[in-house]
Amino acid sequence: MLHRLVRGLVLLVCACSLHVSLCGQTREVTRPPKKLVQLPLSGDFIQVAQKVLEASDKKFEPIRGPALPGRDWTLGDSKMHDYYWRTSLPLPGSDECKIVQLQSGLTGTLIQASYDCKMFAAAADTIDVFNAASEAIRAALGPGYVISSEDTSVPGETMTTHQFCEVKEPCPVGRAFVSRYTFLSDPQNSTIQITIAEHAASARAQGGPSSDRQGEALVASLPEARFTRRRTDLDGLAANTLVNRTAYELKLEFDGPEHHRISIRAGGSRMLTIPPGVYSITGSIPSQGVVEFRGAHTYAPDSEYQTEFYIQ
Repeated sequence: MLHRLVRGLVLLVCACSLHVSLCGQTREVTRPPKKLVQLPLSGDFIQVAQKVLEASDKKFEPIRGPALPGRDWTLGDSKMHDYYWRTSLPLPGSDECKIVQLQSGLTGTLIQASYDCKMFAAAADTIDVFNAASEAIRAALGPGYVISSEDTSVPGETMTTHQFCEVKEPCPVGRAFVSRYTFLSDPQNSTIQITIAEHAASARAQGGPSSDRQGEALVASLPEARFTRRRTDLDGLAANTLVNRTAYELKLEFDGPEHHRISIRAGGSRMLTIPPGVYSITGSIPSQGVVEFRGAHTYAPDSEYQTEFYIQ
């Protein structure tokens, strides 16, 4: 989800800058005022976040409001669609909150839903607001979670993300994310993005596959693409080492800026070098016929990752 926010914000910043060059002409543009969040955060911020986390076990249906216009877009050769809904439970101080559901046009698969809120902060307050929001999400999650920080800045944009994972190895898809973005074209303001991922209660308890009905494929959370290091020799690409920790052959399909289908033998590994961006990923173990991994990864340029697949 984060890549789409960045792309949308880039367009927003360009459209709202004080001088916009159109067809070689410079025009004066009035920037709409932004509602800046104030510290300390609202006293009920943590309580609201806890209710959102509870709703995430039910695909956010208890807090899902009226539908908003969706969006069709393209990843590589595949048609994708975003479904949007308002939410009846916005985080205090936020500028915009919505529930997002991504559908892969290649497989028709509904990929993990998320609750997304953004708030704006003045440049001087950015770090304090970012840290306060991160601490509030940590408090809402309660014990049993660890936080990791990742700097995914690129030229023209500063970005830092805090990811919250359960205390276990390997870490499943992050439970929640708090990110901050600052664009050189708008250095006076920053955006704080809070994302809470859909979370099946059974997957949280076991950390492995789950199924609602007997005979259906067991669906496991897609393991995280763990950032390992920056690499200047990738020429703007991203590299992900895929490790098959299962006792069976693993088949993976990546649907994004490029489309890849690969197989990894039991206990084997393979490095995949691809253009940066977001990829919807499905994995299966054909010899078992009942285990699937589903989810999405976002890859930054000149970055190396590692993803380990396992069955508990």
